[in-house]
Amino acid sequence: MKKKIFKDYELKEPEEDLEIVSKDQSSKPIVISDFRKKGISTILIRKNTKVLFKSYFDTKKIFFLEKNAELNSYDLGKNVNLEVSLLEENSVFNQKGLLIGDGDWKVIVKHQTEKTSSNVQIKNLVDAGEFSKIEGIIKIDDGCPKASGNLEITSLLLSDSARVYSLPILEISTDDVSCTHSASVTKLDQEEIFYLMSRGLSQQEAEDLLIKSFKESDEIIEDMISYLERNSEQEEKNES
Repeated sequence: MKKKIFKDYELKEPEEDLEIVSKDQSSKPIVISDFRKKGISTILIRKNTKVLFKSYFDTKKIFFLEKNAELNSYDLGKNVNLEVSLLEENSVFNQKGLLIGDGDWKVIVKHQTEKTSSNVQIKNLVDAGEFSKIEGIIKIDDGCPKASGNLEITSLLLSDSARVYSLPILEISTDDVSCTHSASVTKLDQEEIFYLMSRGLSQQEAEDLLIKSFKESDEIIEDMISYLERNSEQEEKNES
């Protein structure tokens, strides 16, 4: 049985299903924070409801969006499994995700009616000896015109021994849609490092600044990383 949520909420139980409903249909999103280290949830977002969903660790989530519903998902974690079904027209899904180091991500977006929209942007930071796998799929069913989808996977390799497998997939079964997908793999830009060193930074400081800029280009992702770092520091103090 789904638990009805009308305001900001923190997921705690390993298996917890939600029905998110906006009472006043305001432009302010309902914020859901998922601090679980593992778990699975099925989440229904009712019509005219806007949700900001922050996931800090490894959980599986299955979302269903009704008419005019909007889900903005921000994801960290090593093993992320996310499935989103856009059930009714004008439903919108946006994701920004960051995978650091080893990990395995799978994101599936299903456009099941006309005039739906999705935008998935995943960043991946991989260091020496690490391997990450990211699979993203946007599916547009038959009879779903005016749907739009974008899928981007960007990987930054910090070592020649870092490895990444990125697989962006579009499965389109209808005409009159707008869809794009891309996967890119880069290394730190030596010209940018040289420029920062010319401004007085050491090489290590320049590299650290570029890595930080890559990780924290989004304000909400930056806040989530800061939260985890503060918690980690506090746990270390408690153990000492």
